[in-house]
Amino acid sequence: MRHLLLALLTTFALGACFQHTVYMNEDRPSEPGARLHALNHQVLWGIIDASGPLDLDAVCPEGAAAVHTEVGPLGVLLGLVTAGIYVPTRTDVFCVDSGER
Repeated sequence: MRHLLLALLTTFALGACFQHTVYMNEDRPSEPGARLHALNHQVLWGIIDASGPLDLDAVCPEGAAAVHTEVGPLGVLLGLVTAGIYVPTRTDVFCVDSGER
């Protein structure tokens, strides 16, 4: 039991939170905060996105400047508990400044 606990603690300590940001072009976000915060449900190790696509045209009529996706600590924990079958991710959408277009 002690070895199992040590292995779980080591795995959790060495596991990093996944994140990436995609910049659509050289436009910069119009505001420091995101226009949309969405929770996505990844199933079967991320093969299936149960949440469906985001409608960026509806969120940012002037265009999206950046999209940031990350798996936070709770997502890492849920991924470990479910062996990667379910992992929640958070997506933030940043819009283009309307004065740049």
